[in-house]
Amino acid sequence: AEALVFEAIEAPDRLVYTWRTGDGDRPDERVTVRFDPVDAGTEVIVVHERIPDAVTRAGHADGWAGCLDGLRSFVG
Repeated sequence: AEALVFEAIEAPDRLVYTWRTGDGDRPDERVTVRFDPVDAGTEVIVVHERIPDAVTRAGHADGWAGCLDGLRSFVG
């Protein structure tokens, strides 16, 4: 089962949550999303920790790239 638990919500600067997929044999992954003001608008920084293996990490990297590209298109 999937589970999402928010550890910190610090609007408008930072969001931290744990993310579990699968049967729970692995530790929860942690995602931190920061929203930093810059001259041109806002820089979004995503740090995804506790990823169990290279294959999963590559899948997450592709997923985050797609999400961030979609966000850029939406707000741009």
